[in-house]
Amino acid sequence: MLNNANAATTCPTKYRTATNSYYANPNCPWQEGSPPYNAEVCDPILFDFMKCQLNATGLLKADGSFDDAAFKKTTLQNKCSSDTKFPTAYKSCKDSTMKYLNYIRFLYCLKRTFTA
Repeated sequence: MLNNANAATTCPTKYRTATNSYYANPNCPWQEGSPPYNAEVCDPILFDFMKCQLNATGLLKADGSFDDAAFKKTTLQNKCSSDTKFPTAYKSCKDSTMKYLNYIRFLYCLKRTFTA
């Protein structure tokens, strides 16, 4: 069962210092038109927070890696399975964003890929 309440309350509280540090870091802009995002600096700051979020929502495997099957089943509801471009786009987005489990960048990458 997905524990979205834990993801919405416990994770932000537990990792408040990390998220505050992330938002205060000029290398980690989150607003449109800001300087380029520095993934190597910014993603590690949020790693434990993202791990907590993914675990609480059932998207983290026991070994600490992202659960692709759960994501495709629960989040995407297998709606992209028939799209021939999806496997390539998915791999590219995952490879470029999930080293430190940056789920938000992963979702934006997928969205950009399919709305461009």
